[in-house]
Parts: sequence; structure tokens; C-alpha cells
Amino acid sequence: RGQMKTLVYLFGPPGAGKTTLMRAICSHAKPLFVGDKPIKHRGFTGNMGMFSVLGADGNPFGGTDTLSYTAVGTASIWLSKLSECAGGSLVFGEGDRLANQRFFDEASRHYNLALFYLQCPNDLAESRRLERAKQHGLKLQNSEWVRGRGTKHLNLAKANPSTRWLSAADTPQSMAQGIWAMLNATHRHT
Repeated sequence: RGQMKTLVYLFGPPGAGKTTLMRAICSHAKPLFVGDKPIKHRGFTGNMGMFSVLGADGNPFGGTDTLSYTAVGTASIWLSKLSECAGGSLVFGEGDRLANQRFFDEASRHYNLALFYLQCPNDLAESRRLERAKQHGLKLQNSEWVRGRGTKHLNLAKANPSTRWLSAADTPQSMAQGIWAMLNATHRHT
């Protein structure tokens, strides 16, 4: 068995910009493949070599939110298999679907886990959700649900002391550069 891979997971309240940040992370990489076994993922190659991204790219919601609702319950099976078949030594994920302690605990059995919480002021997140709803002809997300998701993600960030906090006030490009710089400085990838 080789060196343990790293799973980088981005989470935060609805409208914080998680999908936009993931696109910035992948913006200078070349897409290589789309796989659906053992779970949907996409392969890329960039300055730090090959890496994979969980889920499918989609508008307006992408990433892990395109995965089946059973993804958390079956994580013990597919995380191990994904570790063996995913391109490169980095796997990225973002979104609400897998953002929970059960998944993080299971992921840490198979990967070095790097968590990033994207904090965003409520008014900025709300304006982004409004714009996304208008742009895609969607109904605006229920405010109670949004508040609940925000609390869930904040509590998850606080429960994991190694979580790195990002600010939605920064540009996605600068946050992506910071994430890549941190990975380059703390991990050796091939």
C-alpha cells in the first residue's frame, strides 16, 4: 500500500460559493475522465499532478450534491475503492450531501482529511441564492432549511478543530490559490 491520499472537503452554508470555489480550484487543470465507479467522480491533471473531484459538474448545483442520498451510508465501501482507483493522491469534494461527521469520520480512515469551511455573511449568501434562483428559473430555497443548513455546517466546522476557515469576502481564485499553496506545502503528491 502506498502513501495515504488526501481528501479535501469544502463545506459551508447555502450560497457561500462552494461550487464556485471548486470550479476555481479546477480552473487551471485539464479534465481527464468522468467515472461512475465506485461513485461519480471526475479526474483532472494540473500543476500538482492528477487529482479527482467527487460528484458531477452541474448547474446550478454540482459536486457531491449530485450523488445519491445513500452515499453517506455506503461510504465505508466506496471510499476504500475510490482510494484505489481515483487519479492522483488528492480527492476533492464540496457540498451539503456529504458534509456530516459520520462521513468525515469514515473518510479519515482512508484519507488524510483536509477540511475547509467557507464562511459567508447571511446577506451575501441570500443575494447569491436569489441570483441563482432567477438565473436558473428555480424556486428560492426555503429560509428555514437554509438557516438549518447554515447551523449544521457551522457546528461541523467547530466540531473539527483542524478545519481551516475561508472567507467568502475573498475571491474564489485567491481562495483556490491558498488551498493549493497549503496542499503543496503540507503534502507530497505525485
